[in-house]
Amino acid sequence: MRCPACGATNPDAAAWCGQCYRTFGTPPAAAPAPAAEGPPPDGAGSPRQPAPSPADDVATGDPATGFRRSGEDIEWACVTCGRYNPLHASRCAVCGTPMAARYQTAPDTPPVNWGAALALSSVLPGGGHLLAGAGASGTARALLYVLWLLGGVAVATQGGPAVLVAAPLLLGAAAV
Repeated sequence: MRCPACGATNPDAAAWCGQCYRTFGTPPAAAPAPAAEGPPPDGAGSPRQPAPSPADDVATGDPATGFRRSGEDIEWACVTCGRYNPLHASRCAVCGTPMAARYQTAPDTPPVNWGAALALSSVLPGGGHLLAGAGASGTARALLYVLWLLGGVAVATQGGPAVLVAAPLLLGAAAV
């Protein structure tokens, strides 16, 4: 079955659309009748003070999940301001916070002792990177240094013209 709202293909037995989360089987609600002329009795709805809407209600959703059902639609709460927005919204209509912020976690990065990282790098190139948390870069530098150093020493011990071949390997190890 195709969703009448977004056109997505869904199983025939689906109760709601897997793309836009619209419920199947019930027609959309009719538009509300226009309000009577004249100011509201308490001043709510005036240009200076808009009338509260159901979307402004932050207390009716499930606080454990941050989601609620509003008629036929599913809404989710903004993590910054708490206002409910349609599930298809990518940003909060009130504060502009990306709705994906709900699922982002703050990285747990321990403080780095830069003096120790520099000292370790002077002993083993790449060691400072490893200490600072750059594991891939540190491993690659340390491995490259060890291989070039061992290769250069192995070739240099052969003597004669092999020393000329060992020179670039040893210079590369010194450069790393």
